Amino acid sequence: MKPEEIDERTTLSNGTKKNPGALLICILALMVFAGIYLGRQKSADGQSDDSIAMEQDATTNTPAPPVTNRNTDLTFNVNGVSFTMKQVKAGSFMMGATAEQGDDAVSDEKPVHRVTLTRDYYMGEYEVTQELYEAVTGTNPSYYKDTRLPVENVNWDDADKFCQTLSTLLRQQGRNVIFRLPTEAEWEYAVRGGHLSPQQTKYAGSNSIENVAWYGDIISGGSTHAVGQKSPNALGLYDMSGNVFEWCGDWYADYGSAAQTDPAGPSSGSYRVIRGGGWNGDARYCRVSYRSYEVPSFRYVRLGFRLVCVPQ
Repeated sequence: MKPEEIDERTTLSNGTKKNPGALLICILALMVFAGIYLGRQKSADGQSDDSIAMEQDATTNTPAPPVTNRNTDLTFNVNGVSFTMKQVKAGSFMMGATAEQGDDAVSDEKPVHRVTLTRDYYMGEYEVTQELYEAVTGTNPSYYKDTRLPVENVNWDDADKFCQTLSTLLRQQGRNVIFRLPTEAEWEYAVRGGHLSPQQTKYAGSNSIENVAWYGDIISGGSTHAVGQKSPNALGLYDMSGNVFEWCGDWYADYGSAAQTDPAGPSSGSYRVIRGGGWNGDARYCRVSYRSYEVPSFRYVRLGFRLVCVPQ
């Protein structure tokens, strides 16, 4: 943890005679309508649901809705506890102290550099909750206890071991996935909204921190909060800013200016990266580019983690 963070560790019937001519006209109209309908069904044969929907919308001069990502979430259940992972598609972004960060940016967020992630991945909709942590490990180390609160007071090794155990439990269910901590680049790409981000924002999906984050003792009320109460970012991820800091998989190191592809940090180091800011920290620590670090053995009441999974 950086020195400036230390102080904040805390549904006819009218009697009218029937008209045979009118009845015949109605029958003929129905036959014509049926023929048009059957013809349309035949012409649509072999088309995807999306293209059929677009054709039907065109007959009414109504623009078809945009085709968005569908069925891209993965949902799992472990010992009665369900959780959702959101898809993040591969892409490129500028990592570091981009212009919207303004004067809050600090030296280790620079230089800004291009990062390309070549593989899709899935990221936890929420920070790992105490309910999920206990379902997997049988323990709950958190200081502030409630099933929907994020787990905290876990060190890097606790988080890494949790990922391994969860992967094993799901393989036993026939779910061939690997869970792990996100790389720092995966974390920052996701907090910025990944492939769905319409614009760059200072915090996770907003330039107004109160919309998206629990931070500072006054705003947070002096403790962690149940996950998912603030607004999500473009990917549908909650609490990427604030609530608890989140461990990343990387060893901490300074940035370079060269473009990178699928970076995962150095092979060794003294400190692990933590990201996102916490319930008792300043707004500036909740920014999308803000970086911090801790020794892997460190545990604290505003430090938890979020999952990444990659189908095998």
